[in-house]
Amino acid sequence: MLLLVTAGDGTQKRVANTNIHGGQLKMPRQNCPECETQLQPIKIIDATSPGPSDKGIAHVELSYSSPDAKPSFFMHAIKREGTLKATMCPKCGRVLLYANPE
Repeated sequence: MLLLVTAGDGTQKRVANTNIHGGQLKMPRQNCPECETQLQPIKIIDATSPGPSDKGIAHVELSYSSPDAKPSFFMHAIKREGTLKATMCPKCGRVLLYANPE
């Protein structure tokens, strides 16, 4: 699978996802590309509904699909191709997302 990656300067390129080892995602970068501080794993939280407190209810794991994926006829669900994992720099706040194909 090829991923579209955007660099810090805004340029984009397609790269092969070679981060899967034994079913576990291996984060390819250990240090921040901006300031070289060690990255920390984080969980990105999304909610299917904001709920009464606007903090979200029914949290789901972030996922991705191909750009041309269409909702199914009956359930209107889009087939996901994998999940997203993330790391964050504790110094500058940069967040990096990594695809974890299913």
